[in-house]
Amino acid sequence: MRVLLHPEATDHPAEVRWVLPDYPGDLALVASHPASPLMELVADGTLKSVAGEPGAILTLAHSPEAWKGVAGKVRRAVEDAVAPALADRQGAREETSAGAVSLADQQLLQELAPQVLERYVRPLAGAHGGTIDITRVADDTVWVYLDGACRGCPAAAFTLQQRFERELTRKLPGAQVREDRSRR
Repeated sequence: MRVLLHPEATDHPAEVRWVLPDYPGDLALVASHPASPLMELVADGTLKSVAGEPGAILTLAHSPEAWKGVAGKVRRAVEDAVAPALADRQGAREETSAGAVSLADQQLLQELAPQVLERYVRPLAGAHGGTIDITRVADDTVWVYLDGACRGCPAAAFTLQQRFERELTRKLPGAQVREDRSRR
């Protein structure tokens, strides 16, 4: 299975964040499992440490200069560590019928929606005097309540679809964002 990932620099010069756009769930267990290829690199001294976070694995080399000699080996270990989780996720999607949302995807959407809201949407809304809160997540839909300057704003639909929904669907195709008007 081909694993789509890209490395990013972090604030620590010897650390690389391997971003996995096809797997937005938390990768802490994948990274730190004792049988993980990444933990083998820690055990053999190639890496100082590894950690997982939603959508990424953090790898810390012993020095920034060490990356020249170990980058390819670490990349392969990240791919090997994540491939089974991606295959399980893909299998769960294929088992669901058309139009149905798997339980795994519902749980992922419940985890992912608040993260996307905090990172990509809430700062923008707040800067314009508005608030956006998640009221519920049901099936493939995140329901949000708009308040302050967001309520009735013509740009609110753009923010919900072009920012919130677009970011969610990059990580979980089929996810939708809808305004919850029941609290008005």
